[in-house]
Amino acid sequence: MIQLLLIITAVYLYRRYKKANPPLTPEQKEELRKEREAQQEKERQERIAREAELMKARKAVIDSIEQSNHRVYFSYSLVNEESEIYPIDGTANDVIVEGKTNLKELYAQGFRLTKAEKTGASAQLDAFNFLLHLERDGHLVGEPKTVKKAPPPPPIPPPPIKKS
Repeated sequence: MIQLLLIITAVYLYRRYKKANPPLTPEQKEELRKEREAQQEKERQERIAREAELMKARKAVIDSIEQSNHRVYFSYSLVNEESEIYPIDGTANDVIVEGKTNLKELYAQGFRLTKAEKTGASAQLDAFNFLLHLERDGHLVGEPKTVKKAPPPPPIPPPPIKKS
């Protein structure tokens, strides 16, 4: 008896659900598909706008770092002057991957390494993570300097002739 009541209740709930949610017509399905596509396009445009804004902000940060005479770089594995190093955004303490360079290029721009801090506990070569502090004076060392040469000394006069 209880089973029969459960079956009747289940059928009643199923029919009520079907009546409240009739199957969609092809026109309704097409309309839903168009709405979904419009929503996806809108989200894609918003994502592109956000990415462009982030790239513009990242470029501004890189430009401000490049104008600075004191820079901090991070190296995943510093083994020589040509190892890749990445600038660090001082405001967010974030490594900027787009600004990849090496010490050789920075030396040519007039920077000098003032401090290198090892950041890992391992002594393995692949774990030589460093924070590199580089500074430069207001001028570029790589520019040719004009050095004024001292004028040549005046010619030595001949010794006086002795009259005998």
